[in-house]
Amino acid sequence: MREGGGIAVGIGLAVLFYLLLLPLLLAVFLYAFFGIYAMTKGTAFGAATVNLAVWFAGVAVITALLVALLMGMVSLVGRSLHPPRRRRDA
Repeated sequence: MREGGGIAVGIGLAVLFYLLLLPLLLAVFLYAFFGIYAMTKGTAFGAATVNLAVWFAGVAVITALLVALLMGMVSLVGRSLHPPRRRRDA
């Protein structure tokens, strides 16, 4: 592959677009998580009725999954750009 083919710029723009979209994705997923939590628990959202450990765990898991999704996409693109080398004797 020749140098400066524009692939790195494309990957960089894709990652930048994902990072710009990340707050929106986080808000959507957290809204869905909190809505499902409220529907299943039927709480009145008072300080005494909400399980804060579940809320914070949900925020941590959703954030970690979105970051892992980004790392997975970058890993797949990197592997596709650098296929394994073949041995000469094979």
